[in-house]
Amino acid sequence: MEDVYLINDLETLRTIGNPTRMAILELLYQPRSVTDIARRLGVPRTRLYHHINLLEEKGIIRVTETRKAGPMTERIYEASAKYYRPGPDLLASGTLQERAQAVVSTVLDTTRADLYRSILDGVVSLDRRDTQRHLSLGRVVGRISKARFEEFVTRLEDLSRDFEDEDGDGEPFAFTWVLYPTARDVS
Repeated sequence: MEDVYLINDLETLRTIGNPTRMAILELLYQPRSVTDIARRLGVPRTRLYHHINLLEEKGIIRVTETRKAGPMTERIYEASAKYYRPGPDLLASGTLQERAQAVVSTVLDTTRADLYRSILDGVVSLDRRDTQRHLSLGRVVGRISKARFEEFVTRLEDLSRDFEDEDGDGEPFAFTWVLYPTARDVS
C-alpha cells in the first residue's frame, strides 16, 4: 500500500466522493472480498460491483489476491494508499462550479451519509442520558490570520496522526473538520 494517493482531477474526486464508494474504500484499509464488504455494509453483493469497478479503474483500490470460492474465483481488494489527498492539478481542472460541487460533496455528503447510518445503527447515541460521549459537533465562525490558519491546519493534521491507532484494536471513528474563509460577515 502506498502512503499517499494524489487526486489530480475532478472525475477521480467524484469517484471517491460517492458515499457508497467512500464506505467501500474505508473498509478496504484491510483486504476484503466483495462478499465481505456487502455483509459489512448490509447490501446485496451485486449492488457493489459497479462501485468496485470504478474504484479499481481509477487505481483507488487494487486486487491483492484471488482465491477459489466454490466454482467462482473471488478477488480480494485493498485500498491503494493510506491517505488520499488533493494533488496540485485538482483545483485547476473544470469550472469553478464543478470544483466547488465536487469538493463540498466529497466531504459533506459522505460525512452526512456515514453519520446518519451510524445513528440509525445505534453506533452513535443521541440520548442525553447516555453517559458516554458518542458525538461531538460544532461550528465556529471567527477571525484568524493567515499565519495562524496555517499553524492551525498543521497542528490539526499532526494531532490527527498522533491519535491514529496503528495497532488496529481501537474503535473506528470518523473525523471531519472544515476550515475555510467564510463569505459571511462576522463584524
